[in-house]
Amino acid sequence: MIYAYRGQGRPCREQNLLISLSKHLYLTRDDNLRYQEKPIDPRLPGTKTLLTRLVLLDVDTGTVYGELHAEWTATDIVGFLARAWHEKPHHPMHGLPARLNVAKSAMAVPEIRADLDMAREFFGVRLGDLPHGFNAGIHALRNFENAVRNLVHTYCWKFEVSQVPLVAIQANSANISRLASSTASRWWDKDWSSIPQIPDAVFANVDAVYKAHGAWRDEPFNGVFEQVELQ
Repeated sequence: MIYAYRGQGRPCREQNLLISLSKHLYLTRDDNLRYQEKPIDPRLPGTKTLLTRLVLLDVDTGTVYGELHAEWTATDIVGFLARAWHEKPHHPMHGLPARLNVAKSAMAVPEIRADLDMAREFFGVRLGDLPHGFNAGIHALRNFENAVRNLVHTYCWKFEVSQVPLVAIQANSANISRLASSTASRWWDKDWSSIPQIPDAVFANVDAVYKAHGAWRDEPFNGVFEQVELQ
């Protein structure tokens, strides 16, 4: 009955890459995360540093992997995809999708296009066009942002502080993404376990393109590959 309810398909058949500025989350001058109810006008951010949401949605399973980045660092799509497709101890997403859908507007940005061309070279992934509207996964962006907001509240309560550094959220990207995934996504965990791992040699090639060798898995994102919580 569960399989009938969750629909047809399989993990890694098709994934949507969503790249967008947050209208509510931002960084203060001291690199702490803040949330405001009133949407931020990106043309008039004032002293606020805008934040970019990178979210990968597995279409069939509703599984999400997402990260939050300061605007000027958000073009490292290769590192983001490497983390999303690498095995993680507390998040099921791994392996290479048969197709990666990307918005045409994103492909028109030279830095993003260059990273996606590099991803095709390293991973051999096939690119497709991102569908419009709800089918693109707008709900996944909203769920991810809500999960970040909830973790900020938890962090402040647990550590009795009033502010949260962005690096604490980035270190917990896998935990946040698990919460942002659809409720039904957990029914697919057994199917995810059957997806082949990407060979280590592929990730070694990714390591080599960084000036600091392998920087895509260094702090704070080393937390994605470790059993950490709210650090």
